[in-house]
This record gives sequence, structure tokens and C-alpha cells, in this order.
Amino acid sequence: MQGAARYGLVAIAVAVTAVLTWYAYQHGRADPARWTVLCLALAAPVHTATTNSLYLTAAPSGLLAVGCLAAVLGAYAVIRADRRLPWDALGAGVVAAGVAVHAVAIRHEGPWALAGSLLLVVGMCFALSAGLTRVLRTERGAPVEVAGSALLGLAAMLLAGQALGPLAVESAVGAGLDDGLRTVPLLACAAAVALVAMSGAIAGLRRRDLRDNSI
Repeated sequence: MQGAARYGLVAIAVAVTAVLTWYAYQHGRADPARWTVLCLALAAPVHTATTNSLYLTAAPSGLLAVGCLAAVLGAYAVIRADRRLPWDALGAGVVAAGVAVHAVAIRHEGPWALAGSLLLVVGMCFALSAGLTRVLRTERGAPVEVAGSALLGLAAMLLAGQALGPLAVESAVGAGLDDGLRTVPLLACAAAVALVAMSGAIAGLRRRDLRDNSI
């Protein structure tokens, strides 16, 4: 794929997510906005894994068990230690590593393919569970409003996944990490960095509110 077309698809995905993130922030503040950014990070791998199964080279039963365990751990991490680490960013980073490892696995024999599949499944399930759990715990309002916040992120994932689908397929079937194949993991890494920054901003706002309330 030519560079201009590649960057155009990335721009479309980012623009769609930016609009939905702005809308989420206007209606639910930081946590729903953080959820939509996470869904951008996962859009391309989730779209490709669910429509083409190109990243899932290990046994389906094993991946299902690992994914379920990762989802439980993601929810538990947010419930028990939400403010200690940006767990959603951690999951997005693992996904980016999984995409990169999968690209290497096509060129090299051995356990690379299994490692790539495991990293992708663990990262996706952990991040989705952690992000969705945070939205459900922090949102205030009627169940319809909470569901709306969750659906905004899923809409971002669906729309961005459609835009990034060709890039994800290119990354899944290509070998190595040239300029084209780095696009998907770099986008996931950029979203993970944004999540870390948003987590720090949220923590700062909470500390300021505590100081204001103590005065």
C-alpha cells in the first residue's frame, strides 16, 4: 500500500475517534473519553482477528482460556488497584508488542507465532475488560447513559477498524517490520501513550479536587 493511502486511512480512523472522544468527554468527562482512545488502539487488531483470524495461529481452545483469564485479571486490576497503574494502557502496549512479534514470526520459524498470538489475545482481553470495567464503575447516571458511554467506544472500534482493516491485513500477512508493517503497532503505542497521559491528567484533577474540598 502506498504511503499516502496508508496515512489517509490512519487519519480517517484518528479523526473518527477524535470526534467520538470529544463527544464522550462532553457527556461523561475523562473516563468515557479514555475508553474511546483505548478502542482506537485495539481497533485494527480486533477487526483483523475477528474477521480473518490472521493473528490467531495458536489452538483456539488455548487462546480462549488465556483470553478469559486475561479478562478476569483486567477487571480485577481496575477494581482493586485502578489508581496504581493505567491498566488499559498496559493492555494496549501488550497488543502493540503482539502485532510486532507476529510480523517477525512470519519470517522466522519457532515459537514466535505462538508468542504473537498469546500477546495479542492477552492484551486485547485484558485491555477491553479493564477499560469497560472502569467505565461501568466511574459513570454516574441512568443505565442508558452508562450503556451509551460504553457503546461510544465500541462505535469507535468498529468505525476505526473498518478504516484500518487494510493496514491490519497488510501487517498480519507481511514479513518483518518495514514502514508499512509498523503502522498498526505504532498506532497502538501512540494510543497507549495518550492513555498514560490521560491517566496522569485524571489523577491530577482528583488530587486538586481533594485539596479544594479540604480547604
